[in-house]
Amino acid sequence: KRCWASLWTDRALAYRYRQGFDDEAVSIAVVVQVMFPAEKAGVIFTANPITSNPDELIVNASWGLGEALVSGLVNPDQYKVDRGSGEVREEIIHEKLVMTANGADSGQHALAPVPETDRKRSTLCRDELAALCKLALDIEAHYGFPQDVEWGFANGHFAVLQSRDITGADLDFRDGLEAWQTPRAKAELASDRWIWSRAYSDELQTGPSTPNMYTRAQPHRMRTKLLALKYMGIRRFAGYKEADFSDMPMFRWYGARAYYNTALEKEWIRLFVPPFARDQIALSAFPADQRDEIRAMPFNWFRFVWTLVRLEILHPDRSLRGSPRYLYRHFENWVEHANSVWNQVDLENASVPEILSTPVKAKGVSRLEHNVALPFTVFLYWLPLGLQRLCEIWCEDSDHRRFLSLISGIRTPTGEQNIAIWRLSRTVRASSELVKIFANTDASRILEVLSNSDDAILFRQEFAQFLRDYGHRGAAERDLIHPRWADRPDTVFASIQALLRVTDDDSPEALEERLQTRMERSKSECLELARRGFLGSFKSAFL
Repeated sequence: KRCWASLWTDRALAYRYRQGFDDEAVSIAVVVQVMFPAEKAGVIFTANPITSNPDELIVNASWGLGEALVSGLVNPDQYKVDRGSGEVREEIIHEKLVMTANGADSGQHALAPVPETDRKRSTLCRDELAALCKLALDIEAHYGFPQDVEWGFANGHFAVLQSRDITGADLDFRDGLEAWQTPRAKAELASDRWIWSRAYSDELQTGPSTPNMYTRAQPHRMRTKLLALKYMGIRRFAGYKEADFSDMPMFRWYGARAYYNTALEKEWIRLFVPPFARDQIALSAFPADQRDEIRAMPFNWFRFVWTLVRLEILHPDRSLRGSPRYLYRHFENWVEHANSVWNQVDLENASVPEILSTPVKAKGVSRLEHNVALPFTVFLYWLPLGLQRLCEIWCEDSDHRRFLSLISGIRTPTGEQNIAIWRLSRTVRASSELVKIFANTDASRILEVLSNSDDAILFRQEFAQFLRDYGHRGAAERDLIHPRWADRPDTVFASIQALLRVTDDDSPEALEERLQTRMERSKSECLELARRGFLGSFKSAFL
């Protein structure tokens, strides 16, 4: 009866609720087993239940039966073992004063003192520890999930007393996802010396990532970082030599998110981000109590300026001035080549290896990674704030009005896309028939209810062109699992429905025209003011 009643304790009820088990479907039984006459006993976890590290096995061991250990009467020995190599990473031997002993005559067990010679001696020797770890990993392989195994040892062999899934840890299953990392980088991912932050990846991959997205995006971002170090002439970084840069544990997967190593980011800021650019955005990856220290790190201006000059000489296509020019000259050709390769693939009938190999063929002679390595990892850290600072110094721009005018008029693909949606809304607004359909129809059904009138045909043609130009865009996230506008046109129709209430005076076209005009005017003013300001600064420095 007591056993059956334990099925309805608050802890058991809460566990079933969290795991989604039906209270009416569970059963319980009393199992009577022969007591194993353990000389020593304990538990082994095939993943670290404290840190959730799957690369570590944790072993607790003490003398006698396991009762003294599980009831907290003895402080057991603890061993931390590397899953891959079997190496003992950490060994903590405690003084074990008591043990639970099995009575030879009565069969009852009771507390007994541990012999003096065994109290400070390791419970397990290396061979026993290796055998126990192999046994536990075999059990995990059988069940397919990290295990919490209770064990005993007597007469020269181990006995498995119980095995169950580890339920108290937020386990990180990354083995397959980290296959792109070098062995050294993979082994160091769980090192206690790193602090990981989501700030970097959340800026680029807002929301959870699929494994496919992680294994495509993170290797690319690591390659661009390594290319940036190469072009900037860095021979040693964060304690790693140039030949070992690829061994840096830069990214890791955890809880469907990509995390970035803040130790590497701190070194990045020290080398490449001048003090004036170390604002809250640049330091967002770090705990608040570390930001003042990082902001105050010394910066070698001479080396930084010389590196930029060196880029102009040795890598003109990657330099501050040459990088955008090179991109503008070649980007369209790279895109056309990629499109031509993909257009030859029959996606309905192609095999998985054919599909997965196509991106490599589509890349062709593209140098996109090389071209964006510095702009996205070095230049953009300080260019906007550098321009803002120069406007303050040379252009009488203490309120940043001129600076904001300069950057607000820049044309972007996103701006062009928004204008395209605006034009679709004007086509709808010009037709009373289309206005009625968009006003009274759910966005998901608009294509179904469009008639074959001249207005509807015109809208279909314009919308088809819109999808050809922008159908690959529109997802809330970068991850390919999210539908694009070509997959979910109703998201575009919902935007058109909202824009029907906006007058032409507030159109993005009119706004962009005003911003362009203001930018050109500010550009002329800033050039003249900067010329005078620069000459004045030079004259003052000379005198």
